[in-house]
Amino acid sequence: MASHQRGEIELEQVWPKPVDVTAIRKRVKMSQAEFSGVYRISTRVLQEWEQGGRQPDSAARAYLIVIAKEPGVVRRALAEKKYR
Repeated sequence: MASHQRGEIELEQVWPKPVDVTAIRKRVKMSQAEFSGVYRISTRVLQEWEQGGRQPDSAARAYLIVIAKEPGVVRRALAEKKYR
């Protein structure tokens, strides 16, 4: 960091890869309405993500990655009464 602050080197910017929201939803075999309801994401926001009008922020991106990897775990966690 000190080298960067002195202008000796330039740090590379790293951008996260975009998530394919449609592919994640289709992998769990749900309609937009089902996915929105089960995972508590606004249908409108989901549509905007899928159509490319908006990109998920970092927290939503992380949530979508967890859904992609462990959809059942997320469903069970959200189904618990203490989280409703």
